[in-house]
Amino acid sequence: MDFVARALRKLHNVFDRGQIGFAVFGVAGMLILTFVAVLTRYVFKIPAPWVEEFARLLLIATAFIAAAAVTQRREHIRVDILQYVIHSEKARLFIHLVLTFILLAAFSAFTYASYGYMMRSWSLPMHLSSVPVIHMGFIKSFPFIGTMLVSIWLAVILAKDSIELAKKYR
Repeated sequence: MDFVARALRKLHNVFDRGQIGFAVFGVAGMLILTFVAVLTRYVFKIPAPWVEEFARLLLIATAFIAAAAVTQRREHIRVDILQYVIHSEKARLFIHLVLTFILLAAFSAFTYASYGYMMRSWSLPMHLSSVPVIHMGFIKSFPFIGTMLVSIWLAVILAKDSIELAKKYR
């Protein structure tokens, strides 16, 4: 059992570092691409429209992967007014579980919808892509990957917190 726990912890850390690394390189890539777009448009007077489009698509990919990373770390924005209104710790934990379950259901629906969107994009011809040599199916896969990762992390959070609630209040 200890081996499985260590392996899961290591896998968790690998995912965490991968997601954060992707977000960092995504922001750096957007910065570089925006600089190139400004340079080509205003200095060389030869605008490259694919640079702006690629920066925009990198923004979408970075946002979805970063959303998964902050969900995994529990650093996402939340409305915590109920913590100040409800004084019972048991009730607060229960409300947290209910809200996490609602988020999990919503992100599962988003994952399902984005999967269909991604698959339809893969069926389109390559020349319809606004960025040269990158298929739109690849670009449209990031919302699917991001919402799937958020759903997985929400399921992990729900399972951990449910176990904690069960242990604490038997």
